[in-house]
Amino acid sequence: MSDPDHNFERGSSGAGADMAVEGRPNRADYAPDAPATRAVPPLADGDKPDQLKDAWGNEYRYTVPGQGKPFDLTSLGADVLWLDYLEAIYRGTPAYYQSNEALFGPVNQGDLALDEQLGTLFLNLAERAPLAAFYAPLGVGHHVDHQLVCSAADRLAQRKVNVKFFEDFPYVSRPGALEARQSELGIPMEFELTEISGQIRDKEEAIALYKSQVPQLFSTEDNMRQALRAYSSSLRRTYPGIVIERYWSW
Repeated sequence: MSDPDHNFERGSSGAGADMAVEGRPNRADYAPDAPATRAVPPLADGDKPDQLKDAWGNEYRYTVPGQGKPFDLTSLGADVLWLDYLEAIYRGTPAYYQSNEALFGPVNQGDLALDEQLGTLFLNLAERAPLAAFYAPLGVGHHVDHQLVCSAADRLAQRKVNVKFFEDFPYVSRPGALEARQSELGIPMEFELTEISGQIRDKEEAIALYKSQVPQLFSTEDNMRQALRAYSSSLRRTYPGIVIERYWSW
């Protein structure tokens, strides 16, 4: 749930043309023509898909119940509902995503049923918790899992459920990445700025727990912390320096 005491600024984006909500088809928006956004070095010629799994580490396989979890989410004060779905690099036979370009490109046709299943699950949760706020990735950077969850969460947004789409960091810090994603979605958006000065350290610690990703994305943990604070401090133009998180809705 969002904290109304911390939400102090709202605005809008004119990206895309207006569309009717009722009867609107689900916007999967899998960006088939979008350039791949690499998060890890490309595989060398002759490398096998398993090496992509090695590069990303094993913490992501823990999305399957019974296999444990990468870290204790209760440290963030979160309740957890583990779903019986594998991460992208473990789906498909043969694997749907065998390179970085594939992982940050269009969603494989074999995953379209997953979009539908997640959408149904989210709708069921919204019916059980009608006052809840849902947070979902906007899909900046085009990671296929983020695209899938964004599309599934859009089913809630179309029904006027309170969905806040967060900016995928660090991809959103790349010049033009946010605008490109908004253009792909083609939906007029409104933004909400939330001050997170009291939570920024917790966010840094949570990111640091992704041991395979920090070296690939930031080289060092110190670079990660600096990059996160630099971006978060740049979002409010009137009073730059205040640590902010920005969410989008439609």
